[in-house]
Amino acid sequence: MDEVAAPRVVSLMRSPLFAGVVFVATVVQVCAVPVLTFFGGGGAWDLALPPAVVIVLVILACLAQAASLMLVASRPVLAMLATVGLYLVVAVGLAVPNWAGPMHLVIAIAMFAVGTARPPSVAAAWAAFGVVGACVVLAA
Repeated sequence: MDEVAAPRVVSLMRSPLFAGVVFVATVVQVCAVPVLTFFGGGGAWDLALPPAVVIVLVILACLAQAASLMLVASRPVLAMLATVGLYLVVAVGLAVPNWAGPMHLVIAIAMFAVGTARPPSVAAAWAAFGVVGACVVLAA
């Protein structure tokens, strides 16, 4: 089982209240442009799915990403991989990479947890794996 070196900080990060704050902060930023465009009637919708469906799926992905932070105390690497995977679902799977930028904050929080739980060389390797893996998927 993964043990975290800074239990006080990480215990705050794994709380549902922290996850809720991260969710609200992320979803407001991620959905700002599409919601304003959708309700403002500006711009053409080029995606295969209807706007409301895409927005709901993005909100659910942000919720799952924030909820995965509750794993940081027991499984920090899994939490980091989940946050990166959910970012890729939005950026590549839903084809809205420009909306997904604010999701990097949640990835950074999870990477911080890995850094507190692992020796620097191991944490750096996991961070590099996450960043390079995401870049490869985004470039494909």
